Amino acid sequence: MDPGGIKRYIISALANLEGRGFEVPGMVDAVIDDTGALAFSVTGTCPEVSVGPVAEVRLDEVWQPIGVQLWERSEYAYDLVDRPMNRRRAWHMHAVRQSRAALGSPAHEHCEEVLGRPACDHYLGMELRDIHEGIALIDGAWMEPGPLGCGALMCA
Repeated sequence: MDPGGIKRYIISALANLEGRGFEVPGMVDAVIDDTGALAFSVTGTCPEVSVGPVAEVRLDEVWQPIGVQLWERSEYAYDLVDRPMNRRRAWHMHAVRQSRAALGSPAHEHCEEVLGRPACDHYLGMELRDIHEGIALIDGAWMEPGPLGCGALMCA
């Protein structure tokens, strides 16, 4: 994707989160490091009606250069920390080589029915298509009134 495409991608992610009730920043910085990798982080919160802790979303992506002014997504971490419900759900793809060797998949998941007390450090995951699929999964977990279903996931 070129710089303009990445900018539109980030803006559409912000709009997607905002449309689901999360408060998001107006702008997000994308940073290019010394290796040419481009990284950005999108955060959002959803204040509850009552005063107290809020649900937080963090969407991080790293894109590797594949040409002049062209990148492809190589890593992501999409996290929901739902403090009002005291739980966490996350979808990650990083340390791909190690993950493939250990899990047979480039991606893994995190699931905590009780925040800070995971029954498993990493659950087997499938690579997500893009940030919007991550947002949809986060929204589904956030809207779930009952247990997240961590017990149904495959511990790796």
